[in-house]
Amino acid sequence: AAAAAQDGFVLHLLVFDPSLGFGPAATASREAGLERIGQLRARFVMQSAEALHKALAGRGYELLVYMGSTEDALQAVSSQCGISAVFCHGPEFCAEEQGVERKVISRWPTRLSSGWTL
Repeated sequence: AAAAAQDGFVLHLLVFDPSLGFGPAATASREAGLERIGQLRARFVMQSAEALHKALAGRGYELLVYMGSTEDALQAVSSQCGISAVFCHGPEFCAEEQGVERKVISRWPTRLSSGWTL
C-alpha cells in the first residue's frame, strides 16, 4: 500500500535466490554444508508462492517470479522499467540475507518494513 501510494505503480516480484537456498544452484549452509531447504519446506514455499499469485491476481495484479540472484532480478527490472524504490521486509537477521539486503540497499532506494520473509 505504501508503494502504491508513493509511486502509483507496483511490480510484485518474488525472487528464488540460490544464495539463500533456492533452486538447483543453491548453496549449502555455511556451518554444516547441508541443504538449506528440504522437501517439506520447498513444498511449503511453492504452495505459498501459488497462494500469493492467486491473491494478487484476485486484486488485478501479476506476480513476477525470478530464479536467480536478487541483484540480477532487480537489475533486469530496472533495465526494463526503472526502479524508484524497493519495498521489502526487513531488516534481516541471518548473515546471508543481510548480505543480499546490503547489496540491494547500496544500489536502489530501499524501504524496509517490519516483518520477515520465509
